[in-house]
Amino acid sequence: MSVVAFPLLRISAETTPRLREWYGRCGCPKVPGKVPIGQIWGGQARARAGRRRSGLHGIGEDGQSCTDHRASPYASAVPDKLEPGDKAPDFTLLDQEGRSFHLYGSLRERRSKHLVYFYPKADTPGCTAQACGLRDVLAQVGTTVVIGISPDPPKRQAAFDAKYKLGFPLLADEDHSVAELYGVWVERSMYGRKYMGIERSAFLIGEAGALEQVWYKISPAATAENLLQALR
Repeated sequence: MSVVAFPLLRISAETTPRLREWYGRCGCPKVPGKVPIGQIWGGQARARAGRRRSGLHGIGEDGQSCTDHRASPYASAVPDKLEPGDKAPDFTLLDQEGRSFHLYGSLRERRSKHLVYFYPKADTPGCTAQACGLRDVLAQVGTTVVIGISPDPPKRQAAFDAKYKLGFPLLADEDHSVAELYGVWVERSMYGRKYMGIERSAFLIGEAGALEQVWYKISPAATAENLLQALR
């Protein structure tokens, strides 16, 4: 019988707390000074499978919404994709005014559908067209809450909002942890150069937190159009 030996991953003092926290969430054994890398990938696969079976994406071990959703430091470059019917991952981020926005808190308070959309960078042509398109249909979507998310800091989000008078929350996901949860932090390519960035996408979330519509790789113009069609 052949034996496969996994290489050992040496954990620094800086990465250990984060790795221990992630290990606790995925149900892996206690982290020693050195960890077989096979345990990392095995634990990640088990955690993904469990979340997919239960539909609890972004929900803590106690079944409650968890607001600290940092991805594994060893996450795959190919993210999990969400599907209609999945539970929307919860999050808390700062908006353009520096106020804390909690998704499930807003769902409970407003009792309305929420459109959460991800865009690469504020005040760029495609992202401006997308945001202004949504701004222009706000009067047609009733009580539906529109929320934009990008890696831009709150100050840049505030300037974007003020310049185009958008009138809806723009959230700062500076470490792209929420983008990773929603499967929109992906490898991209431009002029032969590969890099990690946002895949423009939108998610319509029902009052109870379930995903009603999922639009990956959506175009700026189609975002408002798809929202209006889904609400009819």
